[in-house]
Amino acid sequence: MSMVSLVVGALGAVLLVVSALGLFRLRDALARQHAATKSATLALGLILMSVALRAEQGAWWFRIALIVM
Repeated sequence: MSMVSLVVGALGAVLLVVSALGLFRLRDALARQHAATKSATLALGLILMSVALRAEQGAWWFRIALIVM
């Protein structure tokens, strides 16, 4: 399970970097907002999923579900 968690967390980190690059590369404000919100939200969701996979206690799953909602 830790390998899956590592892959999901790395994917989330890469997506955050792509989101940050989109803020610098895109021309207008609406495109920058789109890059900042859509991909960063998905990236943080992936990172939280990675944390949930690493957690051994069920209480962490509940907390992470509340954060995602």
